[in-house]
Amino acid sequence: MNGEIANAKTNLEDLMSSGSAKYAPLALLVYFDLCKGRWGRSGDMETGLYALLRNTTTQPVAALLRPFALRLLARDAAIAHDEGTANMYRMQVLADYPNTVHEPAVMYDRLVSYVQVENNIQKAQELLAKMVTLYPHESLTQMARAELGEKVDFSSLGKQQVPVSNQQPISFSLSRPYPNPFNPSTTIEFALPFAGDVVLSVYDILGKEVASLANGYHEPGYYSVAWDASAMAGGMYLARFTVVDKLGAVTFVRVRKLLLVK
Repeated sequence: MNGEIANAKTNLEDLMSSGSAKYAPLALLVYFDLCKGRWGRSGDMETGLYALLRNTTTQPVAALLRPFALRLLARDAAIAHDEGTANMYRMQVLADYPNTVHEPAVMYDRLVSYVQVENNIQKAQELLAKMVTLYPHESLTQMARAELGEKVDFSSLGKQQVPVSNQQPISFSLSRPYPNPFNPSTTIEFALPFAGDVVLSVYDILGKEVASLANGYHEPGYYSVAWDASAMAGGMYLARFTVVDKLGAVTFVRVRKLLLVK
């Protein structure tokens, strides 16, 4: 296995240095996943990863992989609940890469931080206004609106993956259901930066599974699923989102509360 990992690292490093606008960023994302996965929780792989990312952030603004490195460091800091560091990297992306595919993604991440971590709804609303002005048709803008409790109609999109012209997600996420409270249906959005087996299920307060909204292999992208609770009793429910990688390791878990009002 160690030999296979070493070969994978070498191949990914070659792709990262290739200068390919299509494959170099993807190689960096896979490299990050490899080093942060269960193979690299001990040893030098994770240390080497951070050295690579920080070195990449010191490159000129025009360097292909620099914005991706900044976003990955922001993501990692956010996962570690270090919002100060995460926001430092996010602000660097916003300052250096306006009007690029990186801007709406980082604006969305910042808005989620305002809502879920800082509980600063005013700042979140101000940022949403900028997103609506700059990127009115971006799916991330619609997800941001839903994050703030707005009713967003995704019925025509169904299970939607971001168009090829937009960058794939750089982190896993499960947005707040909308509407919530609801009657009789609500919509839940999730994002996958890497392919994996997804389970999105709804449970009642006793822990009994009452609905399966997604179950199986999914390609990277943004998804939207609806839950019709017409046949359910009013009350509190929990939506649990789990992603499992190809080796069977759980890579992401998130739970959201839903309130069905009847």
